[in-house]
Amino acid sequence: MKFPWIVLFVTLFAAAACARDKSEPKWLPPVAEGGAPDCPDNPGLRESRTALAVSPETRMSAYIAGSARRATDYSCRQNATLVTTSSGRRRQIELQSVTRSKRLLQENDLDAPDAIRSYSVVDFSPDSRLILLERVGTDSWRNDTYRDVDIAVLDATATGQPKWINTWDLMHWADCNATVETQGFDKTGQPVLRVRPSIWQGHQKHDCVARPELWAVDLAGTNATRLPDDTLLSRAGKTRGAEWVTCKNDPDIATACFIVHGRLSIWNGTPSLRMWRIGTNRILGVTTETTPENVSRLWGYDPFETEIYGDFEVCPFTKDKAGAMQMVCIESASRLLSKQR
Repeated sequence: MKFPWIVLFVTLFAAAACARDKSEPKWLPPVAEGGAPDCPDNPGLRESRTALAVSPETRMSAYIAGSARRATDYSCRQNATLVTTSSGRRRQIELQSVTRSKRLLQENDLDAPDAIRSYSVVDFSPDSRLILLERVGTDSWRNDTYRDVDIAVLDATATGQPKWINTWDLMHWADCNATVETQGFDKTGQPVLRVRPSIWQGHQKHDCVARPELWAVDLAGTNATRLPDDTLLSRAGKTRGAEWVTCKNDPDIATACFIVHGRLSIWNGTPSLRMWRIGTNRILGVTTETTPENVSRLWGYDPFETEIYGDFEVCPFTKDKAGAMQMVCIESASRLLSKQR
């Protein structure tokens, strides 16, 4: 007779959990995100570019271009630049420029003042005149320690650099832990943050909030307003195109590029993107998740259940060796076919 009660308890618990999940504020990803790529191991230039963030109403656009140049003395200069176009006028705004010696690169101090950050074009304002930007440290999953989430609102028609403001200051937090995700603008044009308890385990401080919440923040730092959990936020911006990173011209390419008739899919493990050379038992590891635009368009709603077949031009970072996965990047692809597993 206990079994029906167990079923009832599990059902009620699942229903409560579902209701709790539905009550949490919805998370929205940024329109485009990127920054300076990693430094190559060999002297030369590595470049990257995010997808294009566009405002359909005003034709304003923005993307983040990145570069990393290794010198012959093995120092490396890394740059991240925001490129905007509005009313036919193109602007380049330097977000970060860092030059580090070989010794400093080997130390890899993520808490150093010149640590490389990642940047996001979160969204455009409702009138499409402003761009909301976010920057975080390279290990942003530990932002309860570094408090490293900053935001800035940039007028795309004006001159000047972004004025970065720390989100802890906007929320009037002191010594506490939290995870902060910048969500966009509300209807009045104020930036909106999604804040939740820290995901970093074993921290010694108390959490700033008990559950996920939405807050509208005043950039003057005088006011932060809690929004209802069911507040609907919509994107004024759209994502167009795909991310891009140097492949064939990368300084670390080890041997000549070649064509593979293969199946591309996502796996658990590292690297997550792998290619089966059809007709063999060989698997190639794709070192970056950035793929050519015609490949990126074919990933389905659930990329883990998607397989892409075709002819891929790949460029190897390692030499072919029996018993080892050869690491490559994808330069181009043709005759593509997408299937669900």
